[in-house]
Amino acid sequence: MAKYLPPYPSLESLQNQAKQLLQAHRAKHVDARRRVNSAHPRFTAADTPPALHLAEAQLVIAREYGFDSWPKLKRHVEAATNPQVPVPTIDDLSPRWLTSRLRLRGILFEGEVAGIEREDTFPRKEGIHRLRVTYSPNASPALPSSYIYKYNTKGSHRPHPSSLREIFFYRRLVPELPDYRVAACFDMGSTESQGSYLLLEDLEETHQVPPATQSSPFGGWVSFQEATVEQFEAVARKMARFQARWWNDPIIHREPLSAASPGLGSLNDCGDSANVSTSLAQLERLTGELGDDMTSTARRCILEFPRLYQDRLRVASSLTLVHVDLHLRHTFFPRSGSPDDVVIIDWETVQRSVGVSDIIHLLLSSMLPVDLRRSIESRVIDAYHAELLNAGVAGYSLDDCHADIRLSIVGLIGTVIAAPFVRSSIPAFNDWECGRLLGSR
Repeated sequence: MAKYLPPYPSLESLQNQAKQLLQAHRAKHVDARRRVNSAHPRFTAADTPPALHLAEAQLVIAREYGFDSWPKLKRHVEAATNPQVPVPTIDDLSPRWLTSRLRLRGILFEGEVAGIEREDTFPRKEGIHRLRVTYSPNASPALPSSYIYKYNTKGSHRPHPSSLREIFFYRRLVPELPDYRVAACFDMGSTESQGSYLLLEDLEETHQVPPATQSSPFGGWVSFQEATVEQFEAVARKMARFQARWWNDPIIHREPLSAASPGLGSLNDCGDSANVSTSLAQLERLTGELGDDMTSTARRCILEFPRLYQDRLRVASSLTLVHVDLHLRHTFFPRSGSPDDVVIIDWETVQRSVGVSDIIHLLLSSMLPVDLRRSIESRVIDAYHAELLNAGVAGYSLDDCHADIRLSIVGLIGTVIAAPFVRSSIPAFNDWECGRLLGSR
């Protein structure tokens, strides 16, 4: 994939990239030498100098992003800092608008967008569309032939704060993770009056979601029982690498990351008494489907989890950023290659919480038969915990992780009020003896 700037690039981040390249080149790293040989107009493999100057490293960075010089890259970055961009609905998109946005973002240098064909390939997700794009003959053949357009306008079903959270993810978090593969964001914008949008990489040609079956042992939701344990482990490791970067980082306590995501149940919803009342009312409507025992357990989780979670937050350690809605429909695995190159999408719910809650949500939302979930659970959790330690997380034992698993199971039963999810979760609640957290009946 071509190397593109993020929609709102940071000059400081680019300067750091140049310094890191300079250090790696001086340390005689093979990849650094290769990059200099490939991108610097004056050097070849035969005459690469023994030492590189910072200005030369900056030129390499600029040319890797498609600019002739560092000053041109710098001017582009300085001009691309205003996020207040009009938000077109899918019906308002035009080749002229897309041409202007791609040109501003340093993606389209020559030529223009000639046509846009909309595909409504996500019927369950209003405000998300695939755009098939054609370009004029003088445009680069390496340009993407399709994009994913996610937009929120005032009044659409997608909560505007969630859209802004995903913009925060791409503007503030992604630049801090240069080696963490996500769906590239080519452009984004927002206004207070209109809403927000993101123009994202379409992964369809190179990646795919694991196959699902319509027959779930718990009813309602699809089941991912055909997914391999290696795929579950890969997702767990990928999530651990993201979380390790933000483990106990001060940024996790900032808005909007310290708040819940409107419109989707999460552990952070528990502090709001109105949400507890809503959850109890939703549960009451499911009594006929769940039966008395499951309903009773879920009710206890709803009522007791707020206290348990607030006690956990007061510890104020071993907290990080979580995806919240991590399930296999939000994962794309390479059509060829290692499952470790999985890409996790839909970061509009990212927020502070207990890290392993993502892994428990992944396992329980996959609607696996109980025996299958039990057979892979320890491998997936061990892979997650080992990757945290490998990425530098300290002071978080496997016992600590298991305690957070029990808390997460209780919390997810108490906040995700859907009959299939509750049915899937109650066996795990019993396996992990979560009732001990809730005290006497």
